Amino acid sequence: PMSAMDPTMRIGKQVEECLRVHTDLSAQERRQRALQALRDVDLPNAEEVYQKYPHQMSGGMRQRILLVQALLGSPKVLLLDEPTAGLDPEERIRIRNYISAIATERIVLLATHVVSDVESIAEEILLLRKGQLIARDTPAALVDQTRPFVSELLCLPEELPQIQNQYRISNISQYGSQLLLRLVGPNLPPPCFPDIRVGLDEVYLYFMNWK
Repeated sequence: PMSAMDPTMRIGKQVEECLRVHTDLSAQERRQRALQALRDVDLPNAEEVYQKYPHQMSGGMRQRILLVQALLGSPKVLLLDEPTAGLDPEERIRIRNYISAIATERIVLLATHVVSDVESIAEEILLLRKGQLIARDTPAALVDQTRPFVSELLCLPEELPQIQNQYRISNISQYGSQLLLRLVGPNLPPPCFPDIRVGLDEVYLYFMNWK
């Protein structure tokens, strides 16, 4: 979480402290390694960032610094809890790309409710319900299992409340003067269009409610 950074300590010193704990580098070597680590996560003007305090950085920048600190000990397994929560789309994409890059050298366990993060970078998904593992597979395999339980329906706006009482709806979009609803669950009406896009939102709803 963001609060894991010490608000009273400059960023550079916080990164250096991780190196002091995990390595035998000299003070000068720690400084150079810390500066390079900040550059590695695309933080501009690393020398300036080094002297700043956490509150002077954006949320996305703080998240990248926390990732740097976690990686300085060269962990073989990295557990990330909601690493993109509260970030704007550009920072979210940047963090996701960085996680994808570091995952080539270690196991990364990503705990998140942000479905787009999982769709973008996960090789395998574990779904938990009340602490119990209910599914474990690749994103593509989970989508294939869910596909028969997804349909789409066109309705008038005034019909929406009644349909919401009947079905789980994963998405509502405008379609001319009507609404296009994506439905999830058993016993659905046939789809109004072929080739429905099924994503992890539908996977989540199906497995949490009917599996």
